[in-house]
Amino acid sequence: MNRTAKGIVAAIFLCTSLPAIAADYPEYPELRPAYQQDWERADDDIGFEFGTAYWYSWGGRNSGPTGGASTFALRDTSSIADIHGRIDDLYTNTYLLARAGISLNTTGTYTLPAGGEGGIAPQSLIGYSSIDYGWLPLGSLKEGHAFGGLIGYQYWKENPYTPGVNTDMDIQALRLGLRATAQFEQFDLQSELVAVPYAYVRGGLTNRAYGVMSETMAGFRPTENLSLRFGGRAWYLENSNGTNTSNLFRYGLMAEVAGRF
Repeated sequence: MNRTAKGIVAAIFLCTSLPAIAADYPEYPELRPAYQQDWERADDDIGFEFGTAYWYSWGGRNSGPTGGASTFALRDTSSIADIHGRIDDLYTNTYLLARAGISLNTTGTYTLPAGGEGGIAPQSLIGYSSIDYGWLPLGSLKEGHAFGGLIGYQYWKENPYTPGVNTDMDIQALRLGLRATAQFEQFDLQSELVAVPYAYVRGGLTNRAYGVMSETMAGFRPTENLSLRFGGRAWYLENSNGTNTSNLFRYGLMAEVAGRF
């Protein structure tokens, strides 16, 4: 018998035997699906926020012998325009925050080592950009109350233009910190405290600096998707070559408008 004929015979035998085989076994229970029926993530697990802010800041710089009086001091007042965008993953309690700012106007004075003084010129430039990734495992972003940590990178440009004195600094900083958020029906609050364990500095006494940064904002929510926030921000860095020490700081008041989607 050829191969085709053998296949036909086997198929006929199998079909005629199935009813008898089925009668010997009880009905199989319904199989459990491989995934839960609601395993798909909901569309509203992802949130977006975009905002713009005005930072009225006071900045300064001091340089001199370590442990001694400053031989160079600079003080300025700068108006800074700030924008930010944030993506919140409500399912994992994580977020990605990007921010940038640039000075609109800077005024101030500086004191030279020999005792002379001068004014800061309009060509001054203060600017920054940063990106943070945070995980807030304590609480829930979806419920509006969460606390956790963040890691980020920040570029900071400080160039209050002082004719005859080079004060141009470029800073690239590592950010490690804590963040807390609280959201209520008509109010919200967010705060962060960040350590800068290492910053690469061009234009300082040495290439290495360290410091701390903080920011706190309290907001009023006239609508579900709009926040009007007010608060403050402060940054401080210090670097030293052992003989001389220099510090840089900027702090001030902020007003912000942000929308959520």
